[in-house]
Amino acid sequence: MKITRLLGNRILLEPLASETVTAGGIAIPERQVQKQPVGFVRMVGTGNGDATLAADMAEMKVGQKVRVNTRMGGVEVSLEGVPHRIHSVMDVECIFEPEVIVGVDHAIPGTDKTVYA
Repeated sequence: MKITRLLGNRILLEPLASETVTAGGIAIPERQVQKQPVGFVRMVGTGNGDATLAADMAEMKVGQKVRVNTRMGGVEVSLEGVPHRIHSVMDVECIFEPEVIVGVDHAIPGTDKTVYA
């Protein structure tokens, strides 16, 4: 399946991989692994003209790391074998700042840009 664009106030999120082993080395059964609420934005919708959500849509950019409220659902899709979820921009709880280590070149996820620290 391939998504060409998202409609309305939606984002396509690629969740981070869930931990399958605890810090103590205990394996977590697959059925017990919870959905990861943190992931990278891979696509941003077109917006629907709602003035209250326009500012939130303007802040959403491809490659940003965000946390979403997983209790609100989201539609699970698989793109080229990789699990993704489609969420409303209203499900986003926060946007994380990029982690930059001084003296190391960083590629920005989802783009071809590099940050030189």
